[in-house]
Amino acid sequence: MQTLLTQFGFLSLRGRDAVKFLQGYTTCDLDDLDNQVCLKGAICNIQGRMVTSFRIIRLSDEGLLLRMHCDLLQATVDFLFKYIVFSKATLQIESEYHCVATWLEEEQPIDTVVQDQDSYLISCGEGRFERWTEATVPIEPTLNEDWKNADINGGLAWVAPATSEAFLPQMYNYHNVSAISFSKGCYLGQEIVARAQYKGQLKRQLFRGMQIEAAPLSAGDTLDGVDGRIAGTVVATSKTQLLAVLSGQEPTTVNIGDQQIRVYPVIG
Repeated sequence: MQTLLTQFGFLSLRGRDAVKFLQGYTTCDLDDLDNQVCLKGAICNIQGRMVTSFRIIRLSDEGLLLRMHCDLLQATVDFLFKYIVFSKATLQIESEYHCVATWLEEEQPIDTVVQDQDSYLISCGEGRFERWTEATVPIEPTLNEDWKNADINGGLAWVAPATSEAFLPQMYNYHNVSAISFSKGCYLGQEIVARAQYKGQLKRQLFRGMQIEAAPLSAGDTLDGVDGRIAGTVVATSKTQLLAVLSGQEPTTVNIGDQQIRVYPVIG
């Protein structure tokens, strides 16, 4: 089974300084990257807010390939361009690549990479794989919905244009999905990210809601609490589930249209 995930696009970084340069702007440690490993991570601004989040692999030509929200590709290029001008590395949007959701019977450890000719197969767990390839496939709406639900069930959200530069990585639970390294060297926004981890409890965190029957929501939509005040922001959705960043640490109730649903903190 497979379907095209049109929400994702690709950005490459190539050149002698590619890894050295990007290491200074990612929450993940690129020293852990080899040809058989995929990393999750984010690029933050100086306030520690995520500009984008991504999966990243090493290309056979010593370049790097990042998969992120397609509508954040140009914004990410523009953000990094002002820093890359003195490095021997180039950024390029790779419009010929597609992200294909694939289900296979075989199991592979999460975040492993298998290269097959001109495509890359990345394990996402439970028989789910992302295939990064120049070959396209039809969009299967039911399978797309299954993919979104699986990500939400796993507590995994990706930065979208409406949520760019709004949240710390920990507010997306990235510290629990191996998307932040707290042992690597400095990167842009690291001081804020580290302070949030070690010097105080986060005021906002990721919550999951299920059994939604109201009209579909989108990333960036706000949720109201039962008192009518804004409770938080939606960061990932399917037709029946959502992930949202809310204040507090305990389960709570939010309004979605005429429906009240219970939302629960994403733990681990």
